[in-house]
Amino acid sequence: DSRGGVNTVAAPLGPGEVRTFDVRGLGGLPPDGIAAVVLGVTGTGATGSTHLVVAAGDLPALPRSSNLNLVPGRATANLVLTAVGADGTVSIRNDAATTHVIVDVVGFVAA
Repeated sequence: DSRGGVNTVAAPLGPGEVRTFDVRGLGGLPPDGIAAVVLGVTGTGATGSTHLVVAAGDLPALPRSSNLNLVPGRATANLVLTAVGADGTVSIRNDAATTHVIVDVVGFVAA
């Protein structure tokens, strides 16, 4: 939750910013053996139109397709299934504008 700095920096994601976090042991996830995670991703407080991309944290470049499209004045949520990097990480990239991001663990796929 970027609003309060829970497991991340307490600041919104800026244009082009990527935040990578280790999901092992978070929200009831096991400390290892995770192939993919199911996340509830919410964007709120967007200062302009933007989109979020969620992917494994160890990719050399994140995909260009969006998982969540945001507009100012509206909180928007989506359920995202993504692979977890070999290092246990997931990355979120914000395309444009500035927005807060809230991520909730919903489930996982065992390796």
